[in-house]
Amino acid sequence: MAIWMLVSLLMVVGVKYFTATKMRDLELRLNRVKEGLQTKKEEYQGVLARQKEVQTEEGLSSERIRFMKELINDIGIRLQSNDQMETELVIDSGSPPPVM
Repeated sequence: MAIWMLVSLLMVVGVKYFTATKMRDLELRLNRVKEGLQTKKEEYQGVLARQKEVQTEEGLSSERIRFMKELINDIGIRLQSNDQMETELVIDSGSPPPVM
């Protein structure tokens, strides 16, 4: 009878030891996963911040381009009106003065 008690005690101790080691391994693995998740979360936050910066820069660049196009169109319109005025002046100066 004492042998069965000793065997049972050894089995209980063995199972507890096995459970404790597996639980420790599981906790270590879980901690590694948590650290990896935290690292990826920080990387994701960095990427979001960079994306926001790029979107802001893109908005500013597109606004600059729009202003430049408007300026070029304005200059083109002014040049056309100047050319028309010069043409009218050349035509007017080429005709004889009116007789009174």
